[in-house]
Amino acid sequence: MPAIKLPPAITTGLKALGVDPTELLRRAGLPLTLFSTGQILVTTEQLFALWHSIGELSGDPAIGLKLADQVPVAQHHPASIAAHHARNFRDGLQRMARYKLLCG
Repeated sequence: MPAIKLPPAITTGLKALGVDPTELLRRAGLPLTLFSTGQILVTTEQLFALWHSIGELSGDPAIGLKLADQVPVAQHHPASIAAHHARNFRDGLQRMARYKLLCG
């Protein structure tokens, strides 16, 4: 069962946008303790349930973009920071790919 790691700062972003993390987990049918663990790991099905529930609770079609904006850059993964400071989109993808090759 492959796991997808979510950033712990996701709860901060959700709260800032008016989405209650506990209600989100309840609506998605996930354990209410998911965000309280040190490392948030979900399956693909759980991730889709989370995003579906975020969309339902917020009613905002741009919630995904706004959520990404709520996470402070200091809490981003170093590879993401490097990609954000790339010259263009292609350079950003190459930086991420290089990181994945070196650390994968």
